[in-house]
Order: sequence, then structure tokens, then C-alpha cells
Amino acid sequence: MRSGGAAWGLVLPVWLLFLLTFPLYGVSPAAADFEAGVAAYDRGDFEAARREFAADDSPEASFYLGRIFDLGQGGPRDPDLAARYYGIARGGGFTVSGSQGVKFRWYLSAAERGDASSQARIAEMYLEGDGVKKDAQQAEQWLLEAAQNDYAPAQCSLYEFYSNGVGGEKDPGLALSWLHRAADGDYVRALTTLAVLNYRGEGVTQDKAEAARLYTRAAAQGDVNAAYSLGVMYYHGDGVGQDYCKAARLFDFTARRGDSAAQGLLGFLYDNGWCVPRDKFAAAMWYLAAARGGNGQAQYNIAVMYLNGELGRTDRNMGLEFMEKAAANGVPEAREALVKLK
Repeated sequence: MRSGGAAWGLVLPVWLLFLLTFPLYGVSPAAADFEAGVAAYDRGDFEAARREFAADDSPEASFYLGRIFDLGQGGPRDPDLAARYYGIARGGGFTVSGSQGVKFRWYLSAAERGDASSQARIAEMYLEGDGVKKDAQQAEQWLLEAAQNDYAPAQCSLYEFYSNGVGGEKDPGLALSWLHRAADGDYVRALTTLAVLNYRGEGVTQDKAEAARLYTRAAAQGDVNAAYSLGVMYYHGDGVGQDYCKAARLFDFTARRGDSAAQGLLGFLYDNGWCVPRDKFAAAMWYLAAARGGNGQAQYNIAVMYLNGELGRTDRNMGLEFMEKAAANGVPEAREALVKLK
């Protein structure tokens, strides 16, 4: 419920009191205590860290303040204030390489305190040489730290690390063990990756039924790609019993979220009345949505509807327009139709 009364002025939160108490550019160089700010930051006392950094006029202190407000540490996030501090840091000569170094130190301090997401980020920085020299062994160690803390993104990264042999020789068995561990925690990225492996029989015995079960778990969490892949399996009866009704529900879910392939297939279901009412106008709506998203088959299907007058009247211009787009997208039927039409 909205309120415009006086209650807004009764209590000021700590972060706002800080902003009112300390000016943006710091008190004075004499009051600077950057190291005290870093120490406070490292022990998680962000209120004290803000005080110390605000009392320091160095570009590096401004960068730290930008990070604090960017990440909402010790108070609400404030992207605008963060941007101002970042600007001050850049204006003071704080370089990109310098910012990378500070970023690495920031994540490292959190990683050493046991924060799993920071441990995974440090690993990524070692892999990419972001603010630190590339080091696959260090990356592996930090990924293992995060993965053993049950951080599923790190477990998936270890799958990729060992699958690709980033640190040396490939180890498919170890890679899969980490992927399974992440999937056991219902992590969507792991579920969909494992589903693809099971569907294709890559690194595991092919098991399309298991792929469908994994896609179902990911789709239940709202993953659009998993829902579409599962819908296609039901549509074709591939690894599961053919079921146009389940396919229609899954395509409807993904189509409404902008997936052009699902939009085209949902249009086809309405066009033919498979488990949904036969409805040319609903079919055309979904064909058009898919066609505008670049789906060649949908472009061909809507072109045929326009040319045949299936929507109440013939529209040769629209029909030709979409037929040409379908032909350009490599649809053989469209190329053949254009030869006859012209």
C-alpha cells in the first residue's frame, strides 16, 4: 500500500546516515586510511569500510566504494552512486588493469573466508587471466573448494574443466561424476547438459527416456530450452510415447516466452487440430510470431495460408513476401513454390 505521510522521515537507515555524514569525495587526505578500510572490508564490516574509504581520497578507495554500493554490501544496492564512485576512480587515473587487480583481491578475500561463489569466481579469473596471470592449477584448486562446498555452478565448471582437459589430460569419468553431483542438486545447467549426453549417447549409454526425465526436472524449474526439447520428444514420440497434448502444453509455455521454434510447432498443432481445437487464426498468429522471429518453416506455412486465402481472403503480396523469406532460409518447398508463382 502506497503512503505519502510523515512516517517516511521518522527513521533513517544506517546506509543513508552514512551518506549524510560523509561527503562523496572523502574528508581529507590527512584522514585517509585505505589499509584500515581494506581490513574492515576483509572481515565483512562494510559500514566501517565505507567510513575508511570515504575518508581516503585515493582512486583505489573510490573503486572500493563503487564495489560496495554496486553489490549492496551493508545496505541496499545503489547503481547510480556506484557509477559515480567508479567515475571518480577512473578520473583519478585508476586503470582497467588496476580495477582487475582490485577485483581479484576483493574476490580472493571472500574466497578465503569460504564464500563458494567467490571461490568459483577466482577460479574463472585464473582461467581467463582476468586481473591475475592465467593458472589452470590454481583454477582447479579453487573450483574444487567451491564444488566441495556444494556450489553447483563450480561442479558444472569442473565437468567442463575435466572434459576439455584444461589442466592437462582429459578425464571423462571424473568430469561426469561432478556433473551428476550438480544434477543431483537439481541444478538446471547440469540437468540439461546431462540430458543432452543421455539423448545423444555421448560419454554415457544412450538413454532417451532418462534424457526426458532430466528435461522434465529442468522444465519444472521454468527452463525454456528444456521445456522445448521435451516438447519435441513428445511431439515425435522420440524416447517417450507420442503425446501431442503434452507437446502442446510445453510448446505453449515456451512459445509465450518468445521461442520461435515452439511458436511454429504450436501453430502447426492448431493448424491440424492435434490435441487443440483446429483454429486457422490461432495457427496464423503463432506462425506469424515464429516467422517474424526468422523461422523458415513458419514463414512457408503462413505464406501458404495467405496465398490460399485460408484467413478469409487471398493476400498475394504477403504470401510472396513470406515465401521469399522462407526460400532465403533454405526451405525447399518455398523455393519450388516461388518458381511456380513467378
